Amino acid sequence: MANSEIIGAGKDTARRAPKKYQIIYADPPWLYKCGKNHLARTSMINGKDDFHYPAMSLDEIKRMNIQSISGEDCLVFMWVTSPFLKYGIDTLYSWGFEYSTVGFVWYKQKPNPGSYTLSECELCIVGKRGKIPKPRGKRNIRQFLSSMREAHSKKPDEIRNRIFSMFPVLNKIELFARQRVEGWDAWGNEIEESPVLGEESPAQNNMEICHTAPNSASVQAGKTPGQHT
Repeated sequence: MANSEIIGAGKDTARRAPKKYQIIYADPPWLYKCGKNHLARTSMINGKDDFHYPAMSLDEIKRMNIQSISGEDCLVFMWVTSPFLKYGIDTLYSWGFEYSTVGFVWYKQKPNPGSYTLSECELCIVGKRGKIPKPRGKRNIRQFLSSMREAHSKKPDEIRNRIFSMFPVLNKIELFARQRVEGWDAWGNEIEESPVLGEESPAQNNMEICHTAPNSASVQAGKTPGQHT
């Protein structure tokens, strides 16, 4: 199996074709330059060490075999911080998608320090493969959301709910998820018996990212509940 293919295992070891999804919702554990495997070694806010989650390098994220679970017509809704917008778009193309638009803008109501202006918003960009999948649901969903940020990196449930309203009957999956939500499949290190993504690997009990990086513990199965802001 090639490096960084997404794999998983059920209780049986028979190979089977992965389920195809028309809607993919992802919050990748971006590796920022200010730390080896976390958001920041020293917080800009309080000066304390800031170990929140095991991150993945950009190359590891880009090598994930997302096409193996993508339908012919498919959308990816991906969270990125503003400094990582370029890398998020690059990742969409690596996954086999074209950048389409900014789907959602989340105003966190509590600014962080920034190099230019205060960091107050996070973006959820949209990538498209083929055409916009059908059938569609609501067509009047708002792009902007003002919602106080909660736990570190936790995204507002309202965004997932809005995506569901846009495509209520299509196959949907959340990657790097921390909980199961009705109407969605979920994949992540906090999810038991996650669906198989890509090829199955016999004798594997938990999903992981196959790779050759020396620090394997930092990239197995995505990220922990504490993710980037």
